[in-house]
Amino acid sequence: MPLNELVFSVSYIGDLVTATSVLPLLDVARTRISVVAAPAAAPLLAGDARLARLRVVGSSNALGWRSQILWHLLGARRPTRVLNLEVYPPRWRFLTRACQLLRVPARHMDLPALLFDNRLSASGEPTKRPHRSDYYAVATGAEPPAPPPGLSIHAPLANECRRRLGTHDDAGLRTLLIHPSSSDPARRAPLDLLAALASGLGCRPIVIGSAAESSLAQHLMQRLPAHTQAVDACGRLDLRELAALTSQADLFVGGDSGPLKIAEAVGARTLSFWQRGQPSAAFAGPRGPGHAMLPATASTEEALAAARRLLAR
Repeated sequence: MPLNELVFSVSYIGDLVTATSVLPLLDVARTRISVVAAPAAAPLLAGDARLARLRVVGSSNALGWRSQILWHLLGARRPTRVLNLEVYPPRWRFLTRACQLLRVPARHMDLPALLFDNRLSASGEPTKRPHRSDYYAVATGAEPPAPPPGLSIHAPLANECRRRLGTHDDAGLRTLLIHPSSSDPARRAPLDLLAALASGLGCRPIVIGSAAESSLAQHLMQRLPAHTQAVDACGRLDLRELAALTSQADLFVGGDSGPLKIAEAVGARTLSFWQRGQPSAAFAGPRGPGHAMLPATASTEEALAAARRLLAR
């Protein structure tokens, strides 16, 4: 009888994307993998062939969230094992305790150690693990380093998005996706650097984000000269469409955010800017030669040079 593995990562979009790095580490031949996620992030895993089921926790208030978590635990087919990759401490603690009380076998990410390493990396101190994703790998029983995250892409969506945005006929013109926002304002990329990249690379800039981020996108658009022909796509793409469009972009630019994690997971080249006092780029940023990470204090010349190197790859 196959084991049913419930992978919990329900709080934030970026952390759910990072959690996909564990999927290659699980024995899919002998395990039926279900992922429990929040409604905002769940579409990113829709249609993923590695999953037997995608479960959704639709309530964000404390009582509703806890009752739905218990419902998922009690309703899972036996034998069941839980992989707790929650990064919000109250939810991580509740899931840990619920598994103990229900006697459900579970493996829990060492969240206190991860949060401690987050603080160390923000202060410039050495961390226990080279990258935060290694905590996800260790939770599965695997040895670091963790593999990169990965998302399943519905390729035709990218062309549909380009038609809707009016960029489908940009023959030979490279696409620059820019995400100026972040759920944490302290992690946003500097607008001046984003504007310099949008106007100085000879690409078609497409500014992405949710409808709630439209105001910041407009501030960026107002800094751009008319010749850039930038497109404001804020609020016009759902997450699956964003992932598909990002997979075909020539370069993604932004700060530490969920869309940056999506860009890494779909194989896009990325240039990201990292603020002092936040988890460091080396500890929390994308890995591999297709990614460049600069401090937010970088000069315009440094940013343009890094972007051109990535575009030349």
